[in-house]
Order: sequence, then C-alpha cells, then structure tokens
Amino acid sequence: MQILKDELNKFRFYKFIIYVVSLIILTFICGPNITKRYKNIKVGSIAEFDIIAPQNIEIEDETNEENLKSKIFSEIKNIYKFEKNNYSIDDTYILERYPDLEEAKLKTIKEQIEKLLNKINEIGYTDKDFEEKDYKIGIIIDSYKDNSIHKSECSAQQLKKLEIIIGKDNLKKFLKSNITSNLKSDIIIDIILSVVRPNITLDNEQIMKEYYNLINIVEKKRIIKKNEIIVKKGEEITPQIANIIEKLNTFELDANIHIILIIFFTFILIVLFINYYFHFFIKTFTTSIYNYIVLLILLIIPAFFLKIYLILINSSLFADRLFTYIFLVPIEASAILSVMLLFNRTGIIVSMLTSFIAALVFAVYSPLTKFNDAGYAFLLGFTVFFSSMTGVIFMSRAKRRTNLLKSGFFISLTNIVFLFIADKLYTELYKIDLEVEFLAYSIIFIKGLLITPTFVTGFMPFFESIFNLTTEYRLLELSDLSNPLLKDLATKAPGTYQHSLTVANLAESAAQAIGANPLIARVGAYYHDIGKMVKPNYFIENQSYMQNPHDNIKPSLSNSILKAHIKHGIELAEKWKLPKPIKDIIQQHHGKSLMIYFYNLALKSGEEVDEQDYRYMGPPPDFKESAIISIADSIEAMTRTLKNPTPSRIEEMVNNAIKKKIIDGDLDNCELTLKELQIISQVFIRILTTMYHTRIEYPDSKELKTNEELRKQKKLEASSTELQKN
Repeated sequence: MQILKDELNKFRFYKFIIYVVSLIILTFICGPNITKRYKNIKVGSIAEFDIIAPQNIEIEDETNEENLKSKIFSEIKNIYKFEKNNYSIDDTYILERYPDLEEAKLKTIKEQIEKLLNKINEIGYTDKDFEEKDYKIGIIIDSYKDNSIHKSECSAQQLKKLEIIIGKDNLKKFLKSNITSNLKSDIIIDIILSVVRPNITLDNEQIMKEYYNLINIVEKKRIIKKNEIIVKKGEEITPQIANIIEKLNTFELDANIHIILIIFFTFILIVLFINYYFHFFIKTFTTSIYNYIVLLILLIIPAFFLKIYLILINSSLFADRLFTYIFLVPIEASAILSVMLLFNRTGIIVSMLTSFIAALVFAVYSPLTKFNDAGYAFLLGFTVFFSSMTGVIFMSRAKRRTNLLKSGFFISLTNIVFLFIADKLYTELYKIDLEVEFLAYSIIFIKGLLITPTFVTGFMPFFESIFNLTTEYRLLELSDLSNPLLKDLATKAPGTYQHSLTVANLAESAAQAIGANPLIARVGAYYHDIGKMVKPNYFIENQSYMQNPHDNIKPSLSNSILKAHIKHGIELAEKWKLPKPIKDIIQQHHGKSLMIYFYNLALKSGEEVDEQDYRYMGPPPDFKESAIISIADSIEAMTRTLKNPTPSRIEEMVNNAIKKKIIDGDLDNCELTLKELQIISQVFIRILTTMYHTRIEYPDSKELKTNEELRKQKKLEASSTELQKN
C-alpha cells in the first residue's frame, strides 16, 4: 500500500509540474510582450515608421496641461468692476487752481462739475481701451449698487455698442459736448480731469479666482484615440512627441502586465476544468502521465504556430492580407490529433480550447495591425471551433489515415460555411463589414484537403514514438503478420505462433461482444507469448516429436524456465518499443496462476515445496482486454488436451476455466462483470465448438478399390439373373 501511495504522489507531482510548465508556456505565447515597443526614440531623430495608438489611451501630458492653461486664460472673459466714485470738490480747491475766478461764477462752475462727474459715474469711464479678446468673446461687468454686486455678461457685439467713455481724449470730447453753461469749458474740463478716476476697471482678483477655479477642474490627462497617428514616418521627433511615446511605452507595459496576469489566471481555470473533466468523465485518460503531456503539447502547438505566423506576416509584404492567410495555419489539426492519439472525447475539449487560444492570440496581437476589430478574433475562434469539431466527428468514426483526405473535404466545406455565417452574423449584429476576401475561402479549401492531413500524418509518428502511445494506427501496424517480430516468432516458435493466432481470434471476438477494444485484444494476443522465442523447445507446443527437455531437469528448474518467458517477453517488448497495453498484457496474461503440472511433480519428488514458488509473479490483469487474453490463453491450451472435444466437454471446460480464474483472484482488478464473463464464455464455446467439430472420416484408396469391385460383381450377378428369367 505504501508503494502505491508513493507512486500516486509521484504521479500527482509530475502532473503538477506539467501543468505549471504548460501555464507558463501558454501565457508567454498568448500574452503580449512586456518590453518597450518603441526603443531608441530620441528628440531630434527621424521616425522610421508610423507610430499609431493601438487603442484609446489616457496619458498624463504636462505639455497638454500647459496648453490647456494657456487656452483657458485666453478664453476666459475679463471681469470689470463698475462702481460709482465719490468726489468732494469744494470752493477752495477750485480757487487754488483759478484764484482770479469771480465768486459769482464759482457756484455755477461747481454745479456744472458735480453734474458732469455724476454723469460720468452713470455712463462709466475707463482710462484704457478694452483688450482685443474682449471684442471677440465679450466681458463680464460687476455692478456695485446698494452694497450688492450685479453680474451681467456683455457680448462682443454689445460691448461695441456701449456708450462707455474710453480714454482721456474721449473724456474731453464727452465733457465738451455736455457742458451747458456759457462759462469757459477749459476750466471745467481741467478741474474734472484733475479729480476724475476710472470707475470701470479690471477686477484682477475676480479674474484670477475664476481662472484658478477652471484650472482646478482641468484634466491633466490627454486621450489618445485608437488609430490616432502620433508621428508619421519621416517626421522629426519633437520633445512633446518623445514625451508621449515614452508615456505610451509605460502605459502599454503596465497594461500588458495586467493582460498577462489575466491570461495566466484564465489558463489556471482552464487547467482546473481539464483536470476535473478527465478525472470524472474519462478516467482512463488519468492512467498515464503521457496523456497530459500530449494534450498540453497539442494546445501549445497551434498557439506557437499562430504567434509565429502573426509576427512574420505582419513584417512582410502580405501584412494587408494577414486575416486571409491566417487560415493556412492548421489549427484544427490539434483536435484531430487528440482523437487519433488519445480518446474521442478529448477532441471536444481540444476543439474548445484551441478556438479560444486562437481568438486570444489574435485579439492580443491584432491591435498592432489594421485588423484590430474584435470581429476578426470572433470569426477566427468561431471558424476554428466548428472546423475542429467537424474533424473530431469524422475521425472518431473512422480512425484510418486514408480517411484524412476524405474527411478533409468535409472539414473544408464546413469551414467555408461557418466562416460565411460568422461573417454575416457579425455584420448584422454590429453593422460592421469585415470584408473577408474570397481568397480566404479558397485557402480554407486547400488547407482542409492538403495542409491539415499532411500536418496530422507528419506529427502522428512523432507522438507515437516519443511517448509510445497506443494509437489505432500503431496497433494496425503491429497487427500485420509480416511484422519482423511476429515473423521471428513464427520461425523460432511455430507452435507458439499458431497458439497466439488462435488466442487472438478468441480474444478479438470476445472483446467485440462486450464492447472492449477488439484491436488491442488481437494485437495483445499476437505478442503475449513472444518471450517463448528465447527457449522455444521448453514449451510443449513447439516440441513436435522431439524429446521433452523437462524430463531431464528438476521441476524447480522447469518452473524457473517457464516463468522466465514473461521476463523475456517484457525485454523484447521494450526493445521493439511495443505500446504499454501490449507490455501489460505480456506481464499479466498468466496473473498469479499456479503451474499445476510442475507443482505436482515437485510434490511427488519429495522436495520441500512452497506453492507460491510455483505461481507466476503477476500482476493479475487490470483491464478488460488483458483479462480476456488471460482466459483465452488458458482455454486454448486446455482445449488441446481434450481427446474428444465434444460441444458439452468444450462448454464444461470453458466454464471451469473461468471459474478457476475467479477463484484464484485473477479477475479481481479488471472490471469485468459477471454478465460480461457469461458473454465471453458463450463466444469462446461457439468458436471452439466450430473449430473442433466432429469431422467425416474419408475412405482410403484401398477401400475405394474394394467397393468398386463389389459394385461390378453385383452388377454382373444382376445381369445373369435377368438372362435366366428370359
């Protein structure tokens, strides 16, 4: 039990390592680069190619911030204070300026001055002209009345029509035109100019407050839109462009790291799903670590080839047809190989995952191309899935290499139909025409007929030899009786060879009857006794008329020689790289059965005998085909000992042989049910009865001659009797 536990822990450890390595490789292939895309971009250098934003990017741009501030300052409306000035002009002030002024005129001049100052307050006076931008965008006037401020916006058109007094020259004109007394206007103008102050002034404090309010809500970020050209080929790299490119590099690096993490955790979920699926639905898959390795390689291969294709073609003259020539990559070959190398149901999983991986790789890489619409990734994934499933369906029904070309035609046809449907569906849903070229459909047809079958047949021997997989194609090759190993068996141990052929016939028929794999049963039966080639004369079926060598040796030595044919068989299987199920059949076909004949001789000899020493080492059969061969091997040997193999004797012998296997525990681990054992028994009885049916005894030539003479004599006697009557 401890050994089994250690083996299980070792298996789990290896599986964990395979998963981790596969996760890293798939993430590396499917994920974006984590290096700077634009290197050696210096201020003053010339751009060697167009630099285009791969997607909408929001970046902090200090230059953009300064430009926005400048723009805000130039576009903000000036705020002007409009307030009434208080003037206090007494007689003393006027007389100081004009001492010769008569007292009678003084009062009139003073009244005139006060009246004009009040009017200036009402109209408004500024000593400077409005700014140029004021006449373009207007102004805001804050009127101070009754201890409150009244804001009013004045447009550029309204500003031009205002009767505001602007500048001293206009003030003089205003005063001259509004002096109503007959007094000298020069005195009034002089006094007013000496005391008047502008009552319309720039409110710098309010302007700056408004400016800072706007500055605080200014985004310090700039949106670079998808497909926006940052710099064209041949243009000089300015400090501003260099700054944007550097920030673009930083942004992409951060974004790519996030994408890689997302992809990594997505693949973790996929691996967990795979582990769960095979553990509960295809338990036979989990018996070999090589199955996991092959499955994950089949996922890595299409991702690798697709990434290489995208990198190479985008830097070539065919970049404009990137999405057209992508159908040359035989992605669906992985799903077909999974069916041919592993199990039928693995094809469904591989179809789903390869279509997802294909769409993912294209989606990650396509932003660097003109095919950056998500629809192209959708089309690719959609088409790959259905083309892969078509291949899986066809190849699971007929797993022969010759059927690849036949199924390739239907795969191509299905690809074309589903690509057309996916294209029209996306156009209808999103109102975007992806413009799939007619050439793409032609390429799909060529790929299905030539590229995919070639790819599959090319990789099949690689997987079969490297991982020693038990594929139907490998089994069919091994079932060829012209195989060198079988020819050696026929030459060196002809009796064993004939015995193996009979066992193969029995095992294949029984396996087919209960739904086991008849091909494994036939091939396993062919090779189950190859170890007897080492010492063929020690096995009764090869002795013919020669003396039995066991007659001259001790039973214990005979026991060792017979046991050794299992060991020799395993060694030959390793040498010829036979698949694992065949090696298991060689090791298990005797289980732990007792060599009764030699055990009995040992007992008669008076030796101290341990029954376990005369039992095969096992282990007992642990799968159905191995158990069937074990039963067939025993029954075929026992049948040869029957002197009169009548149907009833054959039936009794078969049933007794199966019962003995059950009692010895040789069928405990193989999952054969009692119903299946009954079916196997019936099949064996039917075949053996047919093989050993009672035959008619044909007369020899002497008997024929005697009978011919008797017939002639009877004829003469009949003729003479007839003459006597006449």
